[in-house]
Amino acid sequence: MAGCGAQQSSFGHYPIPVAPPPPDRATLGLDAVIDLSRFVTVSDFRAVRQSNILGVIHKATEGGDYVDPACATRRPQAEAAGLLWGTYHFGTGQSSGARQAAFYLSVSRPGPRTLLALDLEDNEPNPRNSMRLDQAEEFVKAVADATGRLPVVYVHPTWANGEPL
Repeated sequence: MAGCGAQQSSFGHYPIPVAPPPPDRATLGLDAVIDLSRFVTVSDFRAVRQSNILGVIHKATEGGDYVDPACATRRPQAEAAGLLWGTYHFGTGQSSGARQAAFYLSVSRPGPRTLLALDLEDNEPNPRNSMRLDQAEEFVKAVADATGRLPVVYVHPTWANGEPL
């Protein structure tokens, strides 16, 4: 990532990105990227881009067997509108992180500019099926080994602030 330093990581030769300090004043109301799934209706991706949205991160997969049916059809629509494209996997506890990563990559079919992400949060409908941290680490390593890129891992703010997952 441009403008970021790096530290040695436990992910072998993949550096841990270090973000620069935040600016003194953040831009209020800036929504640069939107998170989509089949549950969110988008009627016009050109209108989305004209509203200053820069990119889309779309749910591609969940666990080891669920494919979001809207992801594949929306990708060409979003890219044709000039939006950056990314996909995410909603991690679950049902199978290994490596197996979930392989499934995610087979469905997502990322290009060199596709943002890759893991959504790591409590599985509210079935808390016992939440992805564990060891599974998340295995997922990240498998994606990095397969693509040469570390995926983004995004989490619920309360968990990021130290509350249990």
